[in-house]
Amino acid sequence: MAFKDLVALSFERLNATQTYWGFYITIVLGLLAVFGTVRKSRAKRNLAAILSAGYLCFALVNLGGIIGATATRKAVYSLLMTSNYAEGQAVDQAQFRSLQSELKPSPVWAFTLVHSIGDAGVLCAIWVLTLGKDGERSLA
Repeated sequence: MAFKDLVALSFERLNATQTYWGFYITIVLGLLAVFGTVRKSRAKRNLAAILSAGYLCFALVNLGGIIGATATRKAVYSLLMTSNYAEGQAVDQAQFRSLQSELKPSPVWAFTLVHSIGDAGVLCAIWVLTLGKDGERSLA
């Protein structure tokens, strides 16, 4: 695979990661908008339970996609850095060095941490918006 193809693959996976985060933000804002505007009722609690479960499934799949895209970027970055790929393909070394910071993916633990904190916050917000008004705190 040519150097330019590996660089293109790395940036394509970066774009995929950004797309996953875009989906995540859209879903989160949609859920919070729904629970912020729906009136309090027993049906709202049932809806909150169903959508919380659905949201958790979505969040796990979304995080898996982000981790997968990042793993691909890490593999490409490792290949480019360890095999002196650029040197063997007559690539301008100055340009290559300036690209290194762009090509290096963020650590997976950082994505997982941010996603998990966001997920917990969304679930808390759903239930605060569902139960928090008028002093009602019980699920019964």
